[in-house]
Amino acid sequence: MFVEVTSATSQGVCRHVLDTLLHDMLLLGINCSESPSEGTTLQSAYHTLTVQQVRVVDKEGKLKVVYPSRTDLSFEDKSISVIRE
Repeated sequence: MFVEVTSATSQGVCRHVLDTLLHDMLLLGINCSESPSEGTTLQSAYHTLTVQQVRVVDKEGKLKVVYPSRTDLSFEDKSISVIRE
């Protein structure tokens, strides 16, 4: 699933929207996990979201923002794994 959130005024608003969306997906039991790997139980595998970290750059290729950063997704439930570059 690809989700894009944009704002002309605030990156903070975008972060809040994405954090809320991911958190609510976990609460609803919606997940994007692959099949469980060896040694992983079905219960833990299907209650986890895997999120690909993205980098936003400007026209010159300068880094503007990374989401999720290490400070994003700070809610107590740690059922989100982030693929970082």
